[in-house]
Amino acid sequence: LQLKGGLRLLHLLQKVARDVLLLRSEWGEVVKTNGRGSPEESLSAVVVDAGHRCTSFTILSREAVVEGQVDVVAAFIAGLFLSRPCLEASEESPLHAHLHLIRTAM
Repeated sequence: LQLKGGLRLLHLLQKVARDVLLLRSEWGEVVKTNGRGSPEESLSAVVVDAGHRCTSFTILSREAVVEGQVDVVAAFIAGLFLSRPCLEASEESPLHAHLHLIRTAM
């Protein structure tokens, strides 16, 4: 998995914290193009700034995003999911069928 540059983290933030990415208008071009064609500095800046807004600890740095520092990125992702624990399971997920069964049984 290629973590350098922040493109994968931007895709994760679009799924998990889209509301945060829509807060700042200057992030619009990077978000609209999914980070493709954006300079590495602006892509990493969006990922880091948005990451700081949706996690409790500001562990992620531009340097960590650009270099793809696995330990820092893993800690950021863990913090992201701790901050946003109520994500819906997609319909393609095996978990979705189990959740549907539980809801119908209640």
